[in-house]
Amino acid sequence: MFYGRHITTQEVRPGSMAHNSNLPALSGRVDLYVQSLDKNFLVPVGGSIVAGFTKDIISKVSKTYPGRGSSAPVLDLFITLISLGKDGYNALLKQRKEVYVRLKDQLQQLAGRYKERVLDTPNNQISLAFTLTPSNYKESCALTELGSKLFTRNVTGARVVTCSGSKTVGHVTLDKWGCHSNDYDTPYITFAAAVGMTTDDVDKLVEKFGQVLGKLSVV
Repeated sequence: MFYGRHITTQEVRPGSMAHNSNLPALSGRVDLYVQSLDKNFLVPVGGSIVAGFTKDIISKVSKTYPGRGSSAPVLDLFITLISLGKDGYNALLKQRKEVYVRLKDQLQQLAGRYKERVLDTPNNQISLAFTLTPSNYKESCALTELGSKLFTRNVTGARVVTCSGSKTVGHVTLDKWGCHSNDYDTPYITFAAAVGMTTDDVDKLVEKFGQVLGKLSVV
């Protein structure tokens, strides 16, 4: 997802996905990319890695940091990486591929039962989007309730995108704030096959998501 024109967020991507992530910088301009520590390195929410293609831009970012933030994310990352080692971390990346396939398959089955669909995103092998067609749910239901109901069931990270509203960042106005495209109108909820997630986690996630849909859906 692009914020303005020159900053992008991405996850740790193996193989051809890493190559695809570099293409925008080769053909256009990407100054920085941001990777969240929790989804990529098994550490608590609260930290991220800011990286770029030149030392100069990274140096400029470093100088804008006020220096008052906690060092906990750095310590958490250091402990995690030395505990896992290279082989351990690569094993987790391989496991994430298997988890993604299972998550996609189960979400597609669930979507079929509730007249929804899982968006086809062949270049993204980490995140999945499940449509939330407004007419399929109770009139009294705000779609964002799905996210909060999942959170109370210990499902974190799921995000409801309503495809409405806008936000201005600096001199740039972003229509349909939070959505990956200005041309898409159907609300959706996103799920990610994060590093460290297991197939058992997928089963529990889809089970709880199905319970929430059952309470709010009119289909």
